Amino acid sequence: MKDKLLYSAFENWTALSLDQKQRQAYESRLKRVMDEEAFKSSMESLQRQLEQKQKKIEKGEQDLEKGKQDLEKGKQEVEKGKQDLEKGKQEVEKGKQKLEEGERELEKREQGVEKREQKVETEKRELEQRMKHTATQLLKKGLDIQFVVESTGLPKDIVVEIQRHIEN
Repeated sequence: MKDKLLYSAFENWTALSLDQKQRQAYESRLKRVMDEEAFKSSMESLQRQLEQKQKKIEKGEQDLEKGKQDLEKGKQEVEKGKQDLEKGKQEVEKGKQKLEEGERELEKREQGVEKREQKVETEKRELEQRMKHTATQLLKKGLDIQFVVESTGLPKDIVVEIQRHIEN
């Protein structure tokens, strides 16, 4: 019975109308019914708890499976990252080799430029010596200083100096 007031009234009515033997039998039946109701209620509560726990277990299993998938995905990403890193290291190594080759090539070119500069400087000195020699020859033949300056391209002060050497 669900209605407590009705239940209480019914109990009182039955208690007043029974003798002691009947009352004991009634109370015994009532206790059995109450025990059965309590047992049913307890079983229903346990069933609900079991269902809730089962749902939690299922959710946990789903979460676990998702976690495993995420872990596998993470492992794949890490592996890809390792491969990308290795590829990057190889590219850096290739870049270093190209840089070293470029530096060696630049060094060779710089050496070539230095040699050419030295050669040009040597040729310039030789040309200046030839011009001075030519100026000396022209001045010894008695040609005018201005003519020698224009003919050799030497500065006038150098031609004048050569003239002084010849005269001394």
